[in-house]
Amino acid sequence: MLTSPLLRKYCSSKGPAFKGANSKNSSCWEGKVKVGTKPSPSGTGETVNNCMSPEAAKKFRAKKNKK
Repeated sequence: MLTSPLLRKYCSSKGPAFKGANSKNSSCWEGKVKVGTKPSPSGTGETVNNCMSPEAAKKFRAKKNKK
């Protein structure tokens, strides 16, 4: 039996409530760099970080600067 409120919160079958990551409350993975934001793929209207490897980010920025 889970009697502690913290145990119930973090060890319940549902798990803690995850509100979703967006560009305001998350960062890029280790080894990736942020090159801006993009619309959320889930279509919720929020933005998410556009994270790329350093090599891809360099190419992306060079291509964007040519326009």
